[in-house]
Amino acid sequence: MSNTFTEQLLNGYSELEQGQLELRGQAGRNPANRFATYLKHEGFLPGVHFPQQFLKRVLSAGVRFDPHTFKSEFYKAKHYRQTRSGYNTRIAVVRGVPIIYRPGGENGNRIVLVTTLKQGVKLPPVEPALPPRQREMETNLEAELEQLLEKIDAAIESDDSEQVSYDRYIEAEYLQRKLQNKSQQEAEAFVVENRLLKIPPGHETLNSHAARGLPISKTELDAMNRGVRRVDTEKLSNHFKPTQQRRHALRRYKCQKLEEALAETRQQLIVLHGKVLSATKRSNAFEWIGEALHLIQDSYSPAHTARERSGAGAIIFIRYYGIKGLPYPQEHRVFPMRQPGRLIPLPVDPRDYVNVSNPPEKAAIAASRDFLKMMLLHLKGRSHRYTAAQWNTKQRSDLIKFMNKYLILSPRHTPTKTLYPKCP
Repeated sequence: MSNTFTEQLLNGYSELEQGQLELRGQAGRNPANRFATYLKHEGFLPGVHFPQQFLKRVLSAGVRFDPHTFKSEFYKAKHYRQTRSGYNTRIAVVRGVPIIYRPGGENGNRIVLVTTLKQGVKLPPVEPALPPRQREMETNLEAELEQLLEKIDAAIESDDSEQVSYDRYIEAEYLQRKLQNKSQQEAEAFVVENRLLKIPPGHETLNSHAARGLPISKTELDAMNRGVRRVDTEKLSNHFKPTQQRRHALRRYKCQKLEEALAETRQQLIVLHGKVLSATKRSNAFEWIGEALHLIQDSYSPAHTARERSGAGAIIFIRYYGIKGLPYPQEHRVFPMRQPGRLIPLPVDPRDYVNVSNPPEKAAIAASRDFLKMMLLHLKGRSHRYTAAQWNTKQRSDLIKFMNKYLILSPRHTPTKTLYPKCP
């Protein structure tokens, strides 16, 4: 915005200070109209009467106001979430003026400035909240990263190594680091408990039910929960990496055959089983058990797989998590869900929520419990009945029997090519 226009705006505010707030028509509204234009230029959506209301309240207190500072002051202000039932608006206190606002716009990523309250008025029931800009910035970063990952994937699929330049990877890593910082600030997670996003315990609940009645101490259960959580609390960009998909019982790439995807998931469980047995501390062993349980439990989530017997039987489809796949519900939901009353979109597939009375959750608890029984036996150590070689063979045999019971593909499975006819 030019200096000339800024001077015109400030001159307009001087007119308001001199008593023109009560004028009707264009004479009284001109400064407010200019302010409204500036707000729209800055990405806000001001209500019809908001600019005049705000200026009147600020200037009545004898404060000279520069419109250029509004955006920075808005995001630096104290923000509150209304706790009254049925209210989804928020409040930001700028220059002592409580501003009522809400997310709006075509994609819910703009701020609608609804109205103002009188200075010094007692606020309605509220609780502190983060400024909306944090999520807005992360959403922009996610979009940038998705575009980069899409270009890299396209280059890899076309087998043109020259397109996958080192600069691309450096740029992607830079964005990943920025995303990691934002995710740490917002405690971003997917299907494990997140109090900030009001996501109830998921894997933690399954762990608790599976461990019930077994000789597992609270300390060991806490370690299991740390392990089960760390898979989902990885930095956000890691969830798009092909190498990460086996940790969640998902396909590595869009056209991957189910047999190959399941083999990678089973191999991941073998690796985790080995890490449990090689851990030097019992707490570390139970953290690796927690990560293994995450994989097993994800394999029962309808967001990750489809199974026979209402989600409790053999696997008939393994889903893909990526921006190139078919949309939800055929594949795992990628983009965050916006819900009424929530400023921050839910970064979850709704099928990932846990209800322990549903068949998939019951089956996941049963499988988790059997895995825990097996691991408690393996951690107990070799008895005199086995030689070292025999004990190693038994441990491996126990794990294969477990996988052949719980991680198997149905003969009636749906091949990936059924959904993607162009896949080989």
